[in-house]
Amino acid sequence: MSVEIRVAHSRELEQAAQARKKLSEALVFDESICETDWNVVRALLRKREQVRRRKGGYELKKLEIDGSYYAELTVPPVLKSENVFLFIHGGAFVLGVSPENRSFAEMLAEASGCRVYTADFALSPENKYPVALNECEKIFEYIEAQHPGSRIVLFGESTGGNIALALALRRSAAGKSAPGAMILSSPLTDLSGTLDRSVNLKENRDFIIKPDSSPAYIKAYAGNADLESFEVSPCFGNYSLLPPTFIICDAHETLLADSLDIDRRLEQADIDVRTVCMNGAYHSFASLGTKTPETKQILEESVKFAMDALNGE
Repeated sequence: MSVEIRVAHSRELEQAAQARKKLSEALVFDESICETDWNVVRALLRKREQVRRRKGGYELKKLEIDGSYYAELTVPPVLKSENVFLFIHGGAFVLGVSPENRSFAEMLAEASGCRVYTADFALSPENKYPVALNECEKIFEYIEAQHPGSRIVLFGESTGGNIALALALRRSAAGKSAPGAMILSSPLTDLSGTLDRSVNLKENRDFIIKPDSSPAYIKAYAGNADLESFEVSPCFGNYSLLPPTFIICDAHETLLADSLDIDRRLEQADIDVRTVCMNGAYHSFASLGTKTPETKQILEESVKFAMDALNGE
């Protein structure tokens, strides 16, 4: 397997983990996920956006697509490439674009010199599969129409990694244009319970996604859908159809097995893949971007990997 193990060492990442752990104590993704009033949480996130420190010179546009599909566009002060990133955020399918997502989009735009679209898709549990996936595909097609000749990198985080994988598999299977590269951060690939996640059960220190939390995601997002459909559980897809992929995960998170499974399947399909597994971080830690030495390095490496793939290098 093409997995590189690294050890978290910086004080910045340690502090970030402590802060995220404290937040996770108040924001629980368990069996109550469908009973929680997520509108209250979403309103708090919108309020936090008002005090977010924004990067100077970056343009943020909120877009309406086909009358109902929404996305946000982040444009760096200096464009270095006409290629485009489509960022599909995490949040257990129930949380929308947050101040952290917008900050990360700015960091991604800075690192790549590209436009970054952030999908602002319909959320669960109000909306079940395939609404979010369909909307992300509409955004993908909008980007193609707006930027003909450009190539698209899909960047999926956590549950957004599920949607990104499903989108790439759907379009490839249908013979449609597909992303030229992917970056996946702690992706969720299986809602069926088929994937064996016991690989690190004894060392599981995940304070965000508990080992027994899968039923909650199933109920919130999948509804009555076929859980073994590759559009719901991308681990069942044809990985020979996927583009070069960079994977980021934590060694002690619940979804470690998902990342390792993707890596194995891509290698078996002879697809270029690179996986960085961090010992001592946490689920979706890569969204810290340039805030820690470890994540800054990963951001730069993953962007270079993607851009090289687009350029055929």
